[in-house]
Amino acid sequence: MKKWRTSTKNIVTQMPDKFDNTKVDTPAADLRSSLNSLVAEHFALATMGMEKGFNGSKDYDYVSWLENANTADFKAAIGSVYSDEGAAQFEKIW
Repeated sequence: MKKWRTSTKNIVTQMPDKFDNTKVDTPAADLRSSLNSLVAEHFALATMGMEKGFNGSKDYDYVSWLENANTADFKAAIGSVYSDEGAAQFEKIW
């Protein structure tokens, strides 16, 4: 179990009335956490890619490859909710 989930679960367990007796360990919470991580990683890779491209760095292609792999992971996460068709539409605008 992720560290954030353990501490959040403890808080919700101690004060269930403040959280409408909801749970933190749900598929929706896992998806939200995954999407947050993917967005943060994509932002970091995009920033790094622009810097490496501007500087003509030799590892620019590697960073581009990582960004493409991140997009594939993002597409899979979207597809888990909106099907392959929804994932394909996401990829077009992403």
